[in-house]
Amino acid sequence: MTVDLEAAIRQFINAARDLQAEPEVTAEAVLQRVIQGYRDVRIDRASLNSDGDMLLLQWGAISPLIAEGPADLRNASADDIAFEQSERQYIDFTRQVFAAAEDEDADFDDSAVQLSMTLVYGQATGDEVSSNQWIENPRRIDNAITKFRDDPFVQRLMAAPASRLVATVQHCG
Repeated sequence: MTVDLEAAIRQFINAARDLQAEPEVTAEAVLQRVIQGYRDVRIDRASLNSDGDMLLLQWGAISPLIAEGPADLRNASADDIAFEQSERQYIDFTRQVFAAAEDEDADFDDSAVQLSMTLVYGQATGDEVSSNQWIENPRRIDNAITKFRDDPFVQRLMAAPASRLVATVQHCG
């Protein structure tokens, strides 16, 4: 199925709301939802051949955004955004979309959008090794997910209930 970017954002926000409504949410459940969307839904004008639609897997320690529900930050000011003061362990699944493949004048920072689901866990201990992994194409999902799952930090948290799920839509720049 192919949808335009705004429809993809609506689907993402609805999926995030569904996951946030679950009594317990795990990285495994979010990963399955994200992978299914990446395999099944193409976004109009986001070329797979030129890195226009990729997945980014991230993990380690961050100061997470404070948000009650899915947050569309594309037009938010810095005053509208607040982060926790302390670092927490996290796993993040981000779909990065540049849906301006044919527009030579389109600026990546102003046009590309990240759809992120960040699972927040306990306080960071200070010895977390933050890392990331890109999946440039749906054909590379299986190998990339195997490598992702092999990381000891990821292994420890995949089935653990997150303390919360933070879902955001934002520009890359």
